[in-house]
Amino acid sequence: MKYQQTDLSWSTLKAYMAQKPAKTYDSLSPSSLGGCMRAHYWKVKGVSATTPPNIGALVNFEVGHHWEAVLAKAYESQGKLVKHFEDGVDKLYDPETHLGGTPDLLIKENDELIIVDSKTVNSAYFRYVKMQSFSDWVADNKGYIYQQVAYIYLARQAGYEVDKAILSFASKDDGYIGLEFMIQADDELIEKIKARAFQLQGYLDRDELPPCECEGWKVGYCDYGNPATQQPNKKKKIVNTECCDPHWVIKDQ
Repeated sequence: MKYQQTDLSWSTLKAYMAQKPAKTYDSLSPSSLGGCMRAHYWKVKGVSATTPPNIGALVNFEVGHHWEAVLAKAYESQGKLVKHFEDGVDKLYDPETHLGGTPDLLIKENDELIIVDSKTVNSAYFRYVKMQSFSDWVADNKGYIYQQVAYIYLARQAGYEVDKAILSFASKDDGYIGLEFMIQADDELIEKIKARAFQLQGYLDRDELPPCECEGWKVGYCDYGNPATQQPNKKKKIVNTECCDPHWVIKDQ
């Protein structure tokens, strides 16, 4: 037989992703700051996820890193790139709030420093976004706002004079950036993210479990779901129907 089907690349990719060490948290994460405080608490405490991201999601994280590098080259080619922050190398940390994280890029546009952060999504995501008003989408995704404002704050603490961040969403299907918006951090927003960081750090210092803040669709994608109650959603994707209950989360810790 000259031709035969194989799954060698897929099985190799799965094995590669499975052997990668789980992410550890030694500080409060900007990307989790606007999400469920209980899930964030457990991540910092090192509690293992009960419903961790599947292989496809983990591969998407890797794709995101490659896309970030392409975007960095694009900005560099136009003379706008100031710094490409490398994951695991250029972590920014603030001892006052215990926030620590790595934005993607720092650029200069019209003599102004701006953080640029990127996400890779399925092209169908843009159709979903268009079903809402932009203000409703922002209200439903405040975690993205908190993340970018936290990056602005961390960059300022590191000595960069920056008060704006751009967040862009690119399609993995064709590279099209179908959603992009700019956030300007004022004193009110900065104080809001600091207050939330202080609140979470208080729970950590007291060893006190904070409330679960997962609602609606966010329950389905929580890392601390109940595996026994997962069900297919409208798109046939297996998601949680319950999350964040210590009865199943910590029993094996």
